Amino acid sequence: MTRTLIEFGLRHWEPHTEALVELVRTQRDAFGVALSGVASRLLNSRYSQLLPPGLRGLPVEALRIMPGRYPRLAAASAADREIAFARAEQTIFAAERMGVARVEIEPAAVAEPAEVRYADALNHTHDQVQRLVPALERTGVTLCIPADRCGFLRSPPELRELLDRIACPLVGASVDIGDGTSHCAPDDWLPTLGSHVQIVGSRWIRDALANNTQVDLSESRLAAIDQYVNSIPNAVVCDVPPKGIRK
Repeated sequence: MTRTLIEFGLRHWEPHTEALVELVRTQRDAFGVALSGVASRLLNSRYSQLLPPGLRGLPVEALRIMPGRYPRLAAASAADREIAFARAEQTIFAAERMGVARVEIEPAAVAEPAEVRYADALNHTHDQVQRLVPALERTGVTLCIPADRCGFLRSPPELRELLDRIACPLVGASVDIGDGTSHCAPDDWLPTLGSHVQIVGSRWIRDALANNTQVDLSESRLAAIDQYVNSIPNAVVCDVPPKGIRK
């Protein structure tokens, strides 16, 4: 059974914790946790204690790492890239110790103000991830490169070409699907990336359920999302509500 991962660290669920705990209580096997934030915080052994008591003990199946004040893997400076590489490698080994199968790391920021030139970011990402492959193979952890984050890898064919060049089954993609503006249109991204997809996120659905915003949550829309998700058997799903708990 594919679990729905409840993503913590971004505070979206906090006003609705009581309702969420009740949902998890009635269908506990259907849920896991994805932790989001800076690695130094996520890898603190006490971090899981920040979860509401009713959610503690759920399996943590993904870490979605944000750079915080630390350099990114594809930074312009060689010295910064070495720092980022060491931190990424440490995170992979820590994930293995925690029993977490997937780690998402943002490799570059090219939106204004750009930290690195786009072409350089592509080359540095490729080279840095290749250097991480031995750690991935040793641990069995899968590294996920996010689609369309911070202005980088905004085209489905571009991300697929990068993953094809890396050619490692332990390197995949994470895609936050949505309306095609601030998130990725599933019609474009999921079929193009195919089996490369390891994490499917849908924060816009979560936000709509939590905040009652005007987003298309019709049965036909949700059915289309289910179809996309079910076509990717190896992916985990963040904050796409399973059937039976949708409002």
